[in-house]
Amino acid sequence: LTFLNGVNVQDIFEEGLSTLSKGGDFVIFLKEKSEQFLDHIMAYLPRMHIPIERKDVGEGWVLTCRGANHKDPLQLSSVQLKRENLACRVLGSGNLFSPFHVTAETPRKDFDDDTSNERDDEMRPKSILDNIRELLLNAQKYGCWVEGHGGVGMVPLNPSIRRALGGLPVSAILYSAIELWEDMQMDDDELMEIAIRDVSYQIKLHNDEKHRNSIPSTPLRKAKISEESRSPRRLFNPRKDPTVLCLKLTGLTCRLDTFSFRVEPKEPISQYDPVFEGTGSLAIEDASINVTIECLKKKDVVSKSLVPIFVLKEYDFELESIDLSFQETGFDWVLNYAIVGFREIISDLVAQNMKEGVRYQICNSLDKLNEVARNNADVILKLLGIHIEDLELE
Repeated sequence: LTFLNGVNVQDIFEEGLSTLSKGGDFVIFLKEKSEQFLDHIMAYLPRMHIPIERKDVGEGWVLTCRGANHKDPLQLSSVQLKRENLACRVLGSGNLFSPFHVTAETPRKDFDDDTSNERDDEMRPKSILDNIRELLLNAQKYGCWVEGHGGVGMVPLNPSIRRALGGLPVSAILYSAIELWEDMQMDDDELMEIAIRDVSYQIKLHNDEKHRNSIPSTPLRKAKISEESRSPRRLFNPRKDPTVLCLKLTGLTCRLDTFSFRVEPKEPISQYDPVFEGTGSLAIEDASINVTIECLKKKDVVSKSLVPIFVLKEYDFELESIDLSFQETGFDWVLNYAIVGFREIISDLVAQNMKEGVRYQICNSLDKLNEVARNNADVILKLLGIHIEDLELE
């Protein structure tokens, strides 16, 4: 089993192009594929081999760990991850697993009285919407943001967005921009820029009532925002940031319920050398995985032309707490005395093997991805909405 087990990468690229050509929601496409990729990761982790064969634990002892039947390789029993501990950004999008993004896994609730959710507001993560709320409140204070004037009067449907704005009405322009931001089609700076321009427009209306009817209608401005913001080029700008994937998993809990172990002398002397065998358990708390992948370009050795490639820019696998315990030796007092000072070494062995295993799978997946990219460079560039000149050399 690998990260790309059963995945046809070329089909995914072609599906992405089809989504764009048919005017579909590209962010929804990215979200669906990101969830599928995460499913592959979570399916792989419990099956990942953690080879510990005659590893030196000091004081003349070596350790071997295998499955409960003494034959199978050492593998995790389970891996758990809460959805709120996910952060996934693809091609310049915001977090595809943002709490503001209402999905089937996060049922929509109706809130008739937003003021009754003060506790939810305290628990809600801060965002650019908090800054926009302050901006609108200041404009409202001076009579420049009035419901029913200058197009102000729409209320976001998403209750999380509505609460973040304190129930304030917005204009059609800002409403459209918030929708794009919620769909990860617009970043924080762009949304704030539109909010500032919209407030400035309202201030101008307030100061010069005669110009109200001469201001361009909001549908034209809304169409302009939508047309520009929904293009892939606006999502991904490699000249500014070549990152195509930024994945962060935190709060991972891993369990290895039962495994067999064997502790024996490193250098056998006779057939009467002490050998201790038994079972153990492993618990990992608060593990985290950070992966950043960039898109660059290099000269293909066969065609001599420049092609896009995907490279691993950053990889970090942290295991904050590893609890390793042994039972059923028959000579626990001897074994515990032998390994009591080496638990940290044993934990490091497990951590190192897990880190190397995941890194190998990521690099292996990138190799397969780059093979497809090399043979389908035009497709990749169209999907990313860029030209080969936009990419930096590896």
